[in-house]
Amino acid sequence: MLPILSPLEKEKVEEILQKEIQLINKLRDYEQSIQPLV
Repeated sequence: MLPILSPLEKEKVEEILQKEIQLINKLRDYEQSIQPLV
């Protein structure tokens, strides 16, 4: 179970998640760009 977060905390967490997702997407894009097309 997730702890109950206040709206402010929730906003912070979502902000961090968004940044994580952006990083993962960038990494994925990079990996695809260096892989030779099969």
